[in-house]
Amino acid sequence: MTITSPIHLTDAQMSAVLAASVPLAPDRRSAFLEACARELARLPEGVGDGSVFRLVSELQKRYFEPPLFQTGDGKSKYSRVTRRRARAVG
Repeated sequence: MTITSPIHLTDAQMSAVLAASVPLAPDRRSAFLEACARELARLPEGVGDGSVFRLVSELQKRYFEPPLFQTGDGKSKYSRVTRRRARAVG
């Protein structure tokens, strides 16, 4: 799909879109950014930061895949850091 009209975003909104792409796997970033452009083009012009941030957050969840790590028994599992472990490390 080609976007024919430009999307008007503030600097903060554009930064939010780009920042949301950083945790995604490199091979999923372009699809995420294309989906953002497609959905942002559907929003009425002059929407607020909250609307843009909610949309970007929703799309990021669709494209994010948690990394897999090998356990001691050779099985793969998703990484999950609890608050207690995060505090102990940091």
